[in-house]
Amino acid sequence: MGRPLAVSFCLSYLGGIVLHLISFKRTYTKILLSLAIVLIPTFVLSAVINDRSVTLVKSQISDSIQQKTEYMMNTLEAEIERIHSIQKSFINDNDLQSLNFRSSLFSRYEWTTTVNQLHTKLQLVNSSSKYVKSTSIMMATIDKTLSSRERLIPLDQEDFDNTIEKMSQGLLFLPKGKSILLPLAYPSVKRPYILMTVEFDLDQLHRDLALLDNHAVAVSTTLLIDETGSILFDTNQDIELNKQSLAAIAAADSGGFKFGNYIVHRQKSAFLNWSLVTLFDEKTIWTPVTDLNKWHWILGAAATISVVIFSYFIYRLVHRPMARLLRMFRRVQDGNLPVVVNHDESDEFSYMFYQFNYMLQRIDHLIEQNYEKTIRNQRMELKHLQSQINPHFLYNSLYVLYRMSQEENYEGVTAMSKHLGDYFKFLTRTSGDVISLHQEVEHAKTYAAIQQIRFGERIHCYFQMEGQLDGWHVPRLIIQPLIENAYQHGHRDTYEDGWIKIEVVGDKESLTIKVSDNGTGMSGEGMEAWNSQLKMDIDTREGDGMWNVHRRIRLILGDSSGLTLSTDESGGLLARIDIQREEN
Repeated sequence: MGRPLAVSFCLSYLGGIVLHLISFKRTYTKILLSLAIVLIPTFVLSAVINDRSVTLVKSQISDSIQQKTEYMMNTLEAEIERIHSIQKSFINDNDLQSLNFRSSLFSRYEWTTTVNQLHTKLQLVNSSSKYVKSTSIMMATIDKTLSSRERLIPLDQEDFDNTIEKMSQGLLFLPKGKSILLPLAYPSVKRPYILMTVEFDLDQLHRDLALLDNHAVAVSTTLLIDETGSILFDTNQDIELNKQSLAAIAAADSGGFKFGNYIVHRQKSAFLNWSLVTLFDEKTIWTPVTDLNKWHWILGAAATISVVIFSYFIYRLVHRPMARLLRMFRRVQDGNLPVVVNHDESDEFSYMFYQFNYMLQRIDHLIEQNYEKTIRNQRMELKHLQSQINPHFLYNSLYVLYRMSQEENYEGVTAMSKHLGDYFKFLTRTSGDVISLHQEVEHAKTYAAIQQIRFGERIHCYFQMEGQLDGWHVPRLIIQPLIENAYQHGHRDTYEDGWIKIEVVGDKESLTIKVSDNGTGMSGEGMEAWNSQLKMDIDTREGDGMWNVHRRIRLILGDSSGLTLSTDESGGLLARIDIQREEN
């Protein structure tokens, strides 16, 4: 129905053009002809694009549903397989074996301790997955059942025998009333005397499977069926399917297909012998696409009519005064600010021309305001970047103090306390943006001394100062974050012979600060990402300590200074700060 409608609108518009060609002057005729040349092909192309877009959207919706179904099935399969692995590990537990074979030799204390330990382990199994509701162990040797909910209770021999009878040697899921159990027997080759069962939380399973439904858009349901087509789970019981339909769906291959009035997506699990099936009513699932298609044609028709009706008024009332205003803007763009525009008509353009003249009078004032705003924004950004630097090692340092006090290492406690005091005194004593190089280096040494106490002989930190360093002032906290990065990332897995070198070299015109280590270094991808970020100079690395250092250096000292990264000769990371002395 869409294409005939498009042809009808095109013919109507062509008829209108012919009438305009006869009745209007030549200039306006050219405008109408130009509109026809642009509008008609655009309208036809829009119809074709809309047609293909609808097909593409349907395909993407179908693919999205299939991907969600496949993901949910794979997730459920992996979770159950993981629970089964935990069962295999638990069934061979020493405490469980002892309770079954040595309980007659246990004292009351040993009996109670063993039962409590097993109950605790059952609780851990119970909390290992959101799908586990309860866990129990049936022990025929002692006629007891240990449950995560009821602790030790008498063995239900009939339940034990029925479960053993229905089990196969492989992984089997048994429906029991309104619950699903995952059993595992020991030993598996003889008459079992230990049976561990995991009961699944069907409410949680229902909530997760319901995420595949989209009742706001379409009538839908999600089914969990076995290989025979029997429904194990159903999120929407309003949709009824007979046994023949379920059997046909169960026999179909995994993927998306049409079945009756439904769009079906099925994903089979060979491990579980289950299938996850999503059904969407075909009429309702495509309703938004159909409505969007209709509105597309309505909008196209309305746009065509609007262009025809308002083209004349736009030309006479808007185009000519706007062209005049544009000429004035071009003169201003060329730097000719003393431009005065007069408009004799009493309409909206009269107000625009008046405001244009007023704008030229205030442009110098606006430039000054914009400059001041830029300076304020830079200062706000600087405060924000500085606020991101916090002492992340406080807890570790306090723990080291605690450990040394336990070991009665009072000299170490004294040294560590002094270093921590100096460290936090530096962070809080002043809010100035720039400090002397000597103060910054001393703070870095304090931080390194704290880390030396923490890491001992594993990592050593060396400082080397050369050149004319007196009189240099630098932004606060630019060396310590680089040392912290070397400890946290470069030497994360270093257990011996680690080192960090801090070299400060300066003269009257320039200052260079290098922080290198023999750690793991930075990956090629990470180095490439850093260099790309450095070239673009776009701040998208919020929270990155080294990037904050680079940004603060550039904000305070200018674009000629900054931080660069490279690979050290030892294979570790080399962070280099270059600062140029600028004339005030």
